[in-house]
Amino acid sequence: MKKSHLITTLILGCVLAITGIEQANSQTSRLPYCSAASNQGGAWWTWTQSSIPESCYTAYSKLIGWNQKIDWHYKGYYRSNGLNKGKILCNQGKSEKKVIGTGKDIFENGINMGNQLGWKGCVIIVE
Repeated sequence: MKKSHLITTLILGCVLAITGIEQANSQTSRLPYCSAASNQGGAWWTWTQSSIPESCYTAYSKLIGWNQKIDWHYKGYYRSNGLNKGKILCNQGKSEKKVIGTGKDIFENGINMGNQLGWKGCVIIVE
């Protein structure tokens, strides 16, 4: 094989690899979430709705149903199949803890972390 053919083959291989990576990344969709909390200790996180307004309606309704005021909330998008990084903020200690997870696992990891710490009234922020 000539040197020029080898170089062309290597370049073509790199282009195909990059294209495959880009296609894989485009298959990771962004889905909405909303988390709301009360200084009274209640919190609700929703990541299964089809829009941010629906997600926040669900989270707010839970707190209101418990006769608790919505003191803070965060909303946004998370990667359905990709790695998500974020933090939980709770009304105990006013500190934050970093949390990660693939897809919706970030929410389950955040809930578990808050429970293990004995924290209440937590929200999650996905970066």
